[in-house]
Amino acid sequence: MPIHRLLLAGSALASIVAAAAPLAAQTAMQTAAAPDVAEETIIVTGSRIRSTAIDSPVPVTVLTAQEFANTGNVSLGDALNNLPSLRSTFSTANSTRFIGTTGLNLLDLRGLGTARTLVLQNGKRLVSAQEGENTPDVNTIPTDLLDRVDIVTGGASSIYGSDAVAGVVNFILKDKFEGVTARAQSGISSKGDRPANFASVTAGTNFASGRGNIAASAEYAHNGQLSIRDREFTRLRRVFLQTEFDAPGTNSDGIPDRQSFNDVRSILLSKGGTFGPTVNAANPLTFIARTNPDGSIVRVARLYRFQPDGTIREADYGDRDFRFGQNAAGAFNNSGPNNTTGGDAESLRDYGQLQPDVTRYSFNALGHFEFSPAFVPYFEAKYVRVDSLQESSPTFGQGGANRGTVAGAVFTSNSTGIPIRFD
Repeated sequence: MPIHRLLLAGSALASIVAAAAPLAAQTAMQTAAAPDVAEETIIVTGSRIRSTAIDSPVPVTVLTAQEFANTGNVSLGDALNNLPSLRSTFSTANSTRFIGTTGLNLLDLRGLGTARTLVLQNGKRLVSAQEGENTPDVNTIPTDLLDRVDIVTGGASSIYGSDAVAGVVNFILKDKFEGVTARAQSGISSKGDRPANFASVTAGTNFASGRGNIAASAEYAHNGQLSIRDREFTRLRRVFLQTEFDAPGTNSDGIPDRQSFNDVRSILLSKGGTFGPTVNAANPLTFIARTNPDGSIVRVARLYRFQPDGTIREADYGDRDFRFGQNAAGAFNNSGPNNTTGGDAESLRDYGQLQPDVTRYSFNALGHFEFSPAFVPYFEAKYVRVDSLQESSPTFGQGGANRGTVAGAVFTSNSTGIPIRFD
């Protein structure tokens, strides 16, 4: 038996040697001929690599966490609102339009409304940020634990219900995060205002040969306030106002009825408070008289402002009182808006914000353990506190009517405010 094994080994060795000789000769010939052979590049494509956008039966937009990090934005919602499929209905800047919504960042797919856009975290619904609405604040999503965002814009209501008519935005978090990371960034505008700061610490570990994982993330973010008065293009309010009013049934004269004006103010607003008396044709202290092109008299209520010392003084109506439609040198029409250029009225340019002051503290923790592929218990926990500052406008006018009619009429108040007497 040992002899047979030796012979067999010898045979195999001889075969290898015999085969090596022509192979060496062939290699030498190829080497010699190599200069005459053109080289070709072979590209191997990964067409079978799994991808959410490819595997899904409906169109899916997938954004990775790295794409968010590259924007440098401290708000996930503001970064998402740059997508054409989302309308910035409630971005950080737009959140000051209503009372009680400051600092919220709600998603609005295709402009169908925030209540029709379903926001999920790992496929599960989040706690709403508004009472009576299913509208989660996406800034409660931990950015450093984010893996990707899947956006579906069609066919979702049949699965999730009417709150997904516009689509679904699903934030997928990392389920195998391991290690410790810390991140911080700080920025400021070119004008030296509106600071944006962010800091986070994230830690996680795998255990039981990778079957279990636990991770936690703590984040701090702050966006400084940017007021309307901080920028000249918003402080000097320039708007288009209707300045000519054609009578019903008449054709247009071909002249534009809307013109652009600077320093437009709302004539009923003031810091101390404004009231208009009930117009009485027998009391000139209550009205200003103007003449219409047809000769009729228009009486419009005078306006009075409360001063810091508690006294009242008649308003400064500015360079142009749009309540009359035309300026003091021309004809008047009483259908104009309650605006003026200049004067002592408020333009709201001393109030309001382009960006609110928002400070956010958030803590997120998640974990899971795979007992078997069919039994994987998990937990997800979050604590988020948002402190936001909103600056609003002063009080509106109170008192009597601020519009008039033709000569001889005695006006009654169209306001529900408490009447104020001159004495």
